[in-house]
Amino acid sequence: MIRDIFEKKKSPFYHFGFLLNLTRINRNDFAAYLENGFKMLKIQSKDIINDILDFTKCHPYFTQQLSFSTWGIVSENPTTDNPVSQAILAILKIHDMDYERLWGSFNNTDKKLLIGLSESGLSPLSESFYRKYDLGASSTVFSSLKRIMKNGYITKIENKYEIDDPFYKYWITSRRNQ
Repeated sequence: MIRDIFEKKKSPFYHFGFLLNLTRINRNDFAAYLENGFKMLKIQSKDIINDILDFTKCHPYFTQQLSFSTWGIVSENPTTDNPVSQAILAILKIHDMDYERLWGSFNNTDKKLLIGLSESGLSPLSESFYRKYDLGASSTVFSSLKRIMKNGYITKIENKYEIDDPFYKYWITSRRNQ
């Protein structure tokens, strides 16, 4: 929506400024920043920070969200086992209804595509992906991929498609394994 405001010719803000695409933050820089924050808790945080960054893949918003939730858990009980896993489950509980509503808005092809992206490392444009997730014609998959990307649920990073929200990806996988 924001992109449309500045890129559609009929918009009053067309070419109002330069479009700057933000990328993920460098892992080492992010780890140093998080380590500085976790120092206040006087705990060994290296494993916690690695777990956070592994899960979020250094996406700024999701890293902040998971770090904040993990911080709360650890500050209440510094000896908590698997605080990152507990934080992930707490965030999933908060967003469960939103994720359920979003899931209901997708058609069957979209759902199969999202399931495949959450479970496998295969390219959604490969023949093996189509067969494994019973996805019919490549043109249908491409249309679905394009539509879901346009809506911001999937991103393409270094020629690899992935679900943007790691919590939603986890929700899809855990829901499927129930």
